[in-house]
Amino acid sequence: MSSNKRISIIHFQPLEAYPPVMNVLQLLPAQMPDYKWQVFTSQKSIGLKLFLGDGVNLRINRLITQERSLGRLSRLLRYFTFNLSAIIKLLRFRPGQIIYFETISAFPAIFYKWLFPKTRVYIHYHEYTSQEEQVNGMVLTRLIHKSEKWLYPRAQWISHTNSRRMQLFLEDEHLVASDLSTRIMPNYPPEAWLKMRQAKTETVRPVKLVYVGSLGFNSTYIREVCEWVQRSDGRYSLDIYSYQMEEEVRRYIGEIGGQAIKLHRPINYTEIPKVLPEYDIGLILYKGHIPNYIHNAPNKLFEYHICGLSIWYPEEMEGCHSVDPTDFGPPIICVNFKKLDQMAPVMPNKKKLSVAYNNYPYTCQKSLTPIMEALIKGAL
Repeated sequence: MSSNKRISIIHFQPLEAYPPVMNVLQLLPAQMPDYKWQVFTSQKSIGLKLFLGDGVNLRINRLITQERSLGRLSRLLRYFTFNLSAIIKLLRFRPGQIIYFETISAFPAIFYKWLFPKTRVYIHYHEYTSQEEQVNGMVLTRLIHKSEKWLYPRAQWISHTNSRRMQLFLEDEHLVASDLSTRIMPNYPPEAWLKMRQAKTETVRPVKLVYVGSLGFNSTYIREVCEWVQRSDGRYSLDIYSYQMEEEVRRYIGEIGGQAIKLHRPINYTEIPKVLPEYDIGLILYKGHIPNYIHNAPNKLFEYHICGLSIWYPEEMEGCHSVDPTDFGPPIICVNFKKLDQMAPVMPNKKKLSVAYNNYPYTCQKSLTPIMEALIKGAL
């Protein structure tokens, strides 16, 4: 087998916390059965089912186990172990193409590219990290990022999830798009979720709100929403599914909960299209406390929408402003979460998809086609 038909994916963070990379691993190996795939990642107990993948041509290597209570020296040892293990496995597997996600995953790819210059490297960023965040972030990440700069002009692919994040990245790095192979690769859910979508002809009180994602008082409007639901006299209910929640938030919800506000176990990614259609409105609650969230149309926006929910998002999240696919389902509404009491009562009606399934634009099959074509071309 040609080395270019051997593809390695490096994703330091646990796969289960990042739906976009799970979509990559579900789709690309299945669509490219003549290729061999190896994944290098870590494992962490986050209350979600372990992602195993489906393909016989896919092998997932969990090189370390992440633990919450490790000290600084122990964490550095884990990073060293991960990078060394990934490099050794790369040398054994000898891939011709490597995809890595985020700077924290970059070092094995950089080393391997330096050792084997013909290796094709593809870089994708789940998030945008501002210069201020880089300066105040981990020393290790800053050191890796300095090496990353050497790789950028040598990479076959550099992608962000939207054009605004890409623009900020290029400005921060003093790069010119025409000198690089830049791409936009949004984080969309699987097309199969459309067939699980249910249309409601009417909404029965209470209007059922749902939130899926991480929660913190400083980063989200969870307190404001909970207080508003409590004041609604039964007009609204709120269900929360979160695997990453500040302990202070957990105690707060436990104290004020009841019939109107319920906290559920974390929801596995594959369960989302089975659970969400039971709700009316999907909430996005980020306050935009860092640029990454300001310039973001998060995964959950498209996950809510493909399941047929109306969506409320904060006005601070500029990345959501341009996403208004009302022709494809319920509305996506910009909300001032500081003034929820001033909103008119909402009784949303879900509506059927108004276009053929294959014309629905927000699926990972459509967003991942370009990188699949690039990998196939790279193997020729």
